[in-house]
Amino acid sequence: MTSKEFTEISTNGEISESLAEPFTNYFVGRIQKDFNAKNTFFGGMFTATNRALTPEVSELRKAAYSGGLDFKHQWKDRAYFLDANIVMSHVLGSKEAIKQTQENLTHLFNRIDASHLEVDPNRTSLTGTGGLFAIGKVGGKHINYETGFKWVSPELELNDIGFLRSADEMIQFFNMSYRTIKPVGIFRDINATISDNLQLSILRAIIIEFNTNLTGPRVLLTIGGSILVLLINPAFFQTVF
Repeated sequence: MTSKEFTEISTNGEISESLAEPFTNYFVGRIQKDFNAKNTFFGGMFTATNRALTPEVSELRKAAYSGGLDFKHQWKDRAYFLDANIVMSHVLGSKEAIKQTQENLTHLFNRIDASHLEVDPNRTSLTGTGGLFAIGKVGGKHINYETGFKWVSPELELNDIGFLRSADEMIQFFNMSYRTIKPVGIFRDINATISDNLQLSILRAIIIEFNTNLTGPRVLLTIGGSILVLLINPAFFQTVF
């Protein structure tokens, strides 16, 4: 719980106080259980935010709730994995508060390319979902990879007690990498990564400003490495990485 917070305002030498943060109760609960010699995990989480609002801070959301489930399974000495989670949120507030939520930078229901969305000034609640499914290999000597899909619905809102940068997007991804585990000549290691991300999202304001459509597949290939350097010392050779 957090108590009320006030700010001091000076007007022509007269000091007054204004409520900046109302009395608020925050709750976070998390549970997780491992099975199968700690190769399988199943968990859940629930959060709640409740504010005692006054007319001074009516633009804040009155209540926000979120809950989620997560699952992870690993096999073959944890070289392979399957990862999945799902989350759901529900926020409530005045018409003013929910309208501001629809128009803030996380949601942008009012952006010009969001033909599937519209700002509803009469809404007093929003309910959204999100999730992730991924499968891959992370324990190989040379080649590792992962592929999956994640989504965030337009109305998902986690910022009362968590963090959500943007909503209304679906992303399919694939990453593959090759690496050496022993020095090769003068190289300490050599690695190469190829990534493919197909983002089916509604573009943000900065993209609208430049009138550029960035949806569609984007493939990135990165090749790198590091050189093994020997510093000569009268007493010994020291390897610097």
